[in-house]
Amino acid sequence: MNYLEIDGCEMAYREAGHGDRTLVFLHGNSMSSEIFDAQLSGYLVNKYHLLAFDLPGHGKSGDAATPEATYTLPGYAAVIGQALAQLQVKFPLLIGFSLGGNVALQMLASGQSLAGLMTIGASPLSGEAAHLMDGFLTDIDLGFMFNETMTDAEVETYVQHALQGNAAIPADFLEQDVRRTHGLARTTLIGSLIAGDYADQESLVGTNPLPLALVFGANDTLMNTDHIGALPYANLWGGTVQSLTGGFHAPFRDGPEDFDALVDAFADTIFKPT
Repeated sequence: MNYLEIDGCEMAYREAGHGDRTLVFLHGNSMSSEIFDAQLSGYLVNKYHLLAFDLPGHGKSGDAATPEATYTLPGYAAVIGQALAQLQVKFPLLIGFSLGGNVALQMLASGQSLAGLMTIGASPLSGEAAHLMDGFLTDIDLGFMFNETMTDAEVETYVQHALQGNAAIPADFLEQDVRRTHGLARTTLIGSLIAGDYADQESLVGTNPLPLALVFGANDTLMNTDHIGALPYANLWGGTVQSLTGGFHAPFRDGPEDFDALVDAFADTIFKPT
């Protein structure tokens, strides 16, 4: 594990591979970079430089010195942008899972220089509060995922929703991540989303020409892929969302070889040969 100092917060990150074609992995709510351990030890490391950050208040990173400013989409985007600047990473491919996908989109909105962007199990957020949850299946109550503290039963339910049919990660792995997460990271984030403190991501993907890939597990029961797929996009890779057979909400864990091959194919279209 490596560390950087950003705005008074010790930021943890994992690193693998080599070269100047960098893949940056961003995890989901109440998780950590460890969720990507299959990618950090897979064949992508033979072709690319991989970075995976623990967001402030998550994993091995410290809690934010200013929670109200940091635990928001603009706050997370700014922190990752500063980390990339410190590491002298230019024009990376951002790969964001769930919340990490929305952080990646916020970075795009803020003007971060990128080669491309891939989201996994994430929906571009509407700028209208009434439509904030349009990209999610409304028959699932997600509210407890933003509680400052979770009961044991809520932690167990969270893990089941996050991993769904996936047996590739021991339950205690994610349970530990959930319990470690700074409670204010959850409550501050949802408060900022309700207040509209983020870019209109639906409009962003409809107008920004950056290459964009949207990836979902075919069996994901959290995301409304019909709604997401029907949105207008300026430069959607393949002209459609990418569905990984046998995958659930975290398809990069269900079938890492298939997911890594998809990343490789997308990266080959956006990075110039070196």
